[in-house]
Amino acid sequence: IKKTWPVEKITKIKAGAHDFRLPGALYVDAILASAEMGDESHCEEVACAYLGFTEADPDIKSQVGYDPERGMEILERLISSNGSNSKAAFLLGSFLVGCDGLMMFWQTRLCQRNPAKEFPHFDATRGISYLNQSMEIGCIEAKYLLGLLYLADDFVLNDKEKGIKLLEEL
Repeated sequence: IKKTWPVEKITKIKAGAHDFRLPGALYVDAILASAEMGDESHCEEVACAYLGFTEADPDIKSQVGYDPERGMEILERLISSNGSNSKAAFLLGSFLVGCDGLMMFWQTRLCQRNPAKEFPHFDATRGISYLNQSMEIGCIEAKYLLGLLYLADDFVLNDKEKGIKLLEEL
């Protein structure tokens, strides 16, 4: 079916997910295959699964496992191919500063940040850069997260004045 049906049709009906919630469900295979072929419509959800975000699709997460390098690569590809992808920039930026951006994006609350010493992918400079890029193209979640980060005493780029200014602009 994957070779003869269009990916959009498989993912639309979520074939294979109705009766059995198995990691190998056909729709998960179709989503992964479409992301690998460069179809951007499912790349964010695949990247979030690779990054281990809490709110990522559990079926995709169970099939791909935790592979942050792969997740970051997918988001970087999305950002470079479409400079106005504020959500991809937000997700990557939040990950690099140790936050679960998907949880924050949907629940508009800050989740626990991973301390830099316990999070090997922590890169405040790159994370802030992606969050700024996201904020500049209209992502209010990025502005909110940046404001909170700048106010956090334990954040390496702490800047209370900048944090207050960003939050007041919301």
